[in-house]
Amino acid sequence: MENNITNQGNNNIIIQGITDSSITLQINGATQEIQNEMATLNALLEQMNVQQVQMADKIYDLGELGQADLGLKKTFNVLITKKLMVALAENGLVPAQKFLDKTKSMNGWENDNRFADVAKNLITFAFVGVIGAQLRKIMAIGKEALSEGKQQTYIQSCYLTSQKAIQLLNFTLISVFWDVQKTNNYELNEEETKELNLFFDDSIERNLADYATLLELLVNLFEKHQIDFPLKGLKDLNIERFKKTCKRIQKLQNSLEESQHSLMTCFEMEGQLTQFLTHLILFMNYDMLSVKSVIYDEKRTSSPKYIHSYIELGIDQKFNENTEKLNILNTPVVTDAVLIYDKRSNYEVYVNLSPFVIDYNTQMFEKGAKICFFSSKHISDASLNYRFLEDNSIENVNFSNMLNANTKLENLMKEKKDYIKLKFDLIFQQFEEAKKEVLKNSTQGESGAEDVSFDDLFG
Repeated sequence: MENNITNQGNNNIIIQGITDSSITLQINGATQEIQNEMATLNALLEQMNVQQVQMADKIYDLGELGQADLGLKKTFNVLITKKLMVALAENGLVPAQKFLDKTKSMNGWENDNRFADVAKNLITFAFVGVIGAQLRKIMAIGKEALSEGKQQTYIQSCYLTSQKAIQLLNFTLISVFWDVQKTNNYELNEEETKELNLFFDDSIERNLADYATLLELLVNLFEKHQIDFPLKGLKDLNIERFKKTCKRIQKLQNSLEESQHSLMTCFEMEGQLTQFLTHLILFMNYDMLSVKSVIYDEKRTSSPKYIHSYIELGIDQKFNENTEKLNILNTPVVTDAVLIYDKRSNYEVYVNLSPFVIDYNTQMFEKGAKICFFSSKHISDASLNYRFLEDNSIENVNFSNMLNANTKLENLMKEKKDYIKLKFDLIFQQFEEAKKEVLKNSTQGESGAEDVSFDDLFG
């Protein structure tokens, strides 16, 4: 008996058969065979706006499809692995192309763990470290036994991956605009002023859809003033399609928060995250590092050198392990900073992401790197809330006013606890200075926090 898939549009889709490896469909009279994977079928149904599936005399809503025993394989991360490998190869990642060349005669390599695990590992290492680390979590969750907990964790992890990626874009653009605005007087219109004020002052953590709106505004701002994009490939981003993908991901996350999710939600989320990362394939060209310290070294008989101590923020970096490296160069670099740079440049050209991205361990004089993304201002005292990438917990940074008319810098540096407070004061100062500079020529609206003056911070 034929299995009819009905939809609210004009497409006529019939399931003609399901085997261990494939699903045979008849779409508007034409036969098409797809891989027997829930994620693959879901991607097709979404593309054709199919809302229900009929099998024999029973009709399933899409949310019920994942729970039904129809002979459909329910393996996680098959779609994202295959699609991202193709995208990486098309964008010049040589190892990805070599892998696809070796497996082109192997039908369904993405279902064979011998090959799929190699591809997944390559994907996680290909993307800039903080995104690669999130992808590794997603790949690991996919291997767990099917359970309600797995579904919830998978959906949440996919959402956080997309959230951190778009935050990284926004932080990079705002950091560059901050620097550019120091030597320019670019005017901000009312909409730009409102959005950027929200970024700096909002006490409610913004969601993915909000970050997408901010990204569109920043992209338009750069284009309007003919400012070079700091990340190659960003100018080619189709912002409208990207925003639609973000809205779909946000909707799926909302279904989790409202306990309206199902197994099918996981495969929908996998498909949307795949599209999201395909839009941001440019991150394959970038790395990040945390600069712990820079030492000036000059001998009587040698030229001066700068000894950089830093940690590469790759997926193998653990926040409580000492993985510092040294690099001796003829030029200095900003300290206590997190940088993003083209991986082909050895961080000769970089964007300083501080104070929007901080290494909490550097401020605390602790080993390893604890990377935190700015999240929001605290609602009660306008202190800064950051999200720790490892577990999404909150770290708070407040202003202690350590360096004032009654203190000296050298005395503060002698006491570790006082020096730590001073370092966090400087993060707070940088944040407020960034806001002041970015919005210096704006149509001022109401701000979400009190203005804090740092004019006399250093006495």
